[in-house]
Amino acid sequence: MTIADRCRRGIFHGDRFYPVAPGSDEYQLGSPAIRTALLKFENGRSLAVEAVNQNERNVYVDRVELNGRVLDRTFIRHAELVGGESSGFFMSETPRIRNR
Repeated sequence: MTIADRCRRGIFHGDRFYPVAPGSDEYQLGSPAIRTALLKFENGRSLAVEAVNQNERNVYVDRVELNGRVLDRTFIRHAELVGGESSGFFMSETPRIRNR
């Protein structure tokens, strides 16, 4: 299934990758509704997504890592998504306040 198919079917809503706008290469990140997912792409690569420390109290994203590196923004670019190997959403009980 292509990324466009996943968007049309709402699958990204569970993964918490939202397309920012049509024609944009950015996907907004949000709090995952699922604990783990494996996204398989047409290029043969896949991305393992995990919500670490997620439970009924830890519903806020503390940080997101892509391939072991912390993302310092609230979006991911298409090339990073389809080229990634692993993504971790580290969950917290309290929301993270950004000074931006």
